[in-house]
Amino acid sequence: MSSEMIDKDKKIKELEKMYVNIREVLSKQPGPDVMIRLSKTRGALRTRAKKMKVSYNVGSRRLASIMNSMFLSTQCLMAELNMTRTADHKFELDKIKSELNGLKAKCLAQKKRNSKANQELAKENVHPGAADDPSLQRAQDEAAGRHGDGDGAGFALANPKVTALMPVNQ
Repeated sequence: MSSEMIDKDKKIKELEKMYVNIREVLSKQPGPDVMIRLSKTRGALRTRAKKMKVSYNVGSRRLASIMNSMFLSTQCLMAELNMTRTADHKFELDKIKSELNGLKAKCLAQKKRNSKANQELAKENVHPGAADDPSLQRAQDEAAGRHGDGDGAGFALANPKVTALMPVNQ
């Protein structure tokens, strides 16, 4: 009997250990109140997620409209800047054109005066600047139809000097 008692005693101790282990596991499991709170929290999270999706869609639309209006205002500012620059360039161009027209008028007046002076000198048979510039003299002679008088073999001489062969004093 003693061996039977020892076996029964061992079984009882094992069952007690199993009971304690199961009790510990069950004590760690959540109770019904925790499950109720968990389901309420899940519902709240779902509603918040829906609200965030709606607000995100509204927010993204608002952001898109703000960005679009900023883009349009930037385009308007750029167009205004280009118009201002164009106006400045037009003003500068008109100024330069008027200066050019003034210079053209002065140049034309100077040409007319030079032409008159040259005509008067040609009438008097005077060649202006001949002593200063031989090429000018040659051009004026050619324009008047004179081709030299044989003293330079067809070359115009500015200061023709006739040198004769003379005996050198020794």
